[in-house]
This record gives sequence, C-alpha cells and structure tokens, in this order.
Amino acid sequence: MERERLQNYYKTSEEYLEVIDADQNINIYYFYCDLIEKVVATGDKILDVGCGSGASTKVISKRIRDVVGLDVSQKFMSRTKTKNRGIDFVAANAEEVPFRDCSFGVVASNSFIEHVPDVKAVIDELLRITKPGGYIVFHGPNLLSPITPIVKACRKMLGQKTSPVFGETIVECFKKSIINLCKIQQRKASKSYLIEYRKPDFSFHGDDADATWFSNPLDLLKLLKEKGADQILVGRENTKFRNLILKCFPNIMGLSIIVQKNYVNFSPLS
Repeated sequence: MERERLQNYYKTSEEYLEVIDADQNINIYYFYCDLIEKVVATGDKILDVGCGSGASTKVISKRIRDVVGLDVSQKFMSRTKTKNRGIDFVAANAEEVPFRDCSFGVVASNSFIEHVPDVKAVIDELLRITKPGGYIVFHGPNLLSPITPIVKACRKMLGQKTSPVFGETIVECFKKSIINLCKIQQRKASKSYLIEYRKPDFSFHGDDADATWFSNPLDLLKLLKEKGADQILVGRENTKFRNLILKCFPNIMGLSIIVQKNYVNFSPLS
C-alpha cells in the first residue's frame, strides 16, 4: 500500500510538481552535467533517470545531445516534452525500465535514488541497461550528513520551515547531527552496506521529506561494488569551498558517485 501511495504521489501530485518547478536551480543541473561529461564518450547514449519535469534532461541535451529522459510521471514531463520535441521522454518505473540490456553508455540520476522504495532492485536495473564498461552517475543529497541538520537548525532559528528528515525542532536538529555523525562512523567501520529505510512524509512538500531511505555515499558505493561496479569518483561539490570541506571531512556533504560497470563481476543479487 505504501509503495502504491508513493508511486501515485510522484505520478499525480500537484504539490510535488510545484516543488519541482520552484526548485529549478540551474547551477545544480550544470554540475550534474559536469559529472556526466567526466565519463561520457563520443556516441554514448545517456539515460537521465528520475528526470521529473525534464529540466535536467534539457540541460544534458544542450551540452551533450544524445539523451533520453525517464520518469515515473508522464504528467511531469509533458510540458518539457511539448517544448523540446527533439528529446525523447519515457514514462516508466525505474525498477522495470523498457530498454534492452546494455542500451546506454551512461545512466545518470539527479536527486532520484533517495526516493526509490527498493534501492537494490533499482541498482540492478540500472546496471542491466548500462553497457559493459559504461558508467552510472549519481548526484543527490546525503541524508546522513551531520552538517545539513545544523543548517536546518539555523533556518528554523530564522523562522523558516524545514523538512522533518533532519529534526522537527532546533534541539532535534542538533541531536540529528550527532546521530548522523555516529552513523557515518559506524558505516566506515563496517564492510557491508545498510539500506536504512524510512516512511516518507507527504505532509511536507520538498526538502527530501518524501525520501524513502537515508541515502548516503558510503552505503550506496558498497552496494554498487557488491553488485559489480568499480569506483571512479566519490565525493564532489559544486563550489571550491564545499570541495575543500569535503576533502578534509569525507562523507559529510552531498552524494556524488560515478562507477563503471564491470561486466565480469556483474552479479545481480536477489
């Protein structure tokens, strides 16, 4: 039931569409495109997974050309599709995409992986449609960041409303920062991944309240490696200052990962 509710929310919610429209930070899309350009080769076809209204797909199309946008909601993509007839948009669930094995040289997603109900199933599917030696690019939030809850606490002090993911009150935000720091240390010490799911909050629109799990680079990279992918890049930010912080304190900022599909080791797990 929760899975159906989640799918329906992303397919039809007017409130969610308003959040997408309001959060058109073009600089994020440029940075996302920068990550893709690090690995895309001439002639590679790109799949932009979870493209929402298609704004990110449009940026990729202008800079790299050969891209297909995929999202569970035909409604969200419809306006961009009408205005950009040269771009292909496909409505499908990321757990079962309508493409043959090894169809794309690069499979990329921006602020998508934190919203899926079955992370392992989606990773299997993305690896399936990536060609041998091709790349998978992830960019999104690190919901185990100890910095983000502090930022949210400061915003609450200014009277702004923020997502319950990082704490309902100012005190809870600071507690969440400490909890997240402990969880990062726990995961660094562990050899296995831990996909920690949460119940999405649909009463607060945006700010990752609808995230289905506590996405973070440590667990995602371990999962990708176990399923047959080789690490290419982990951890990049869109400003020099943020990159300096990340260099000194890994895994505390956002989530940016590039892996290469290793055909020999690729082994989908049940």
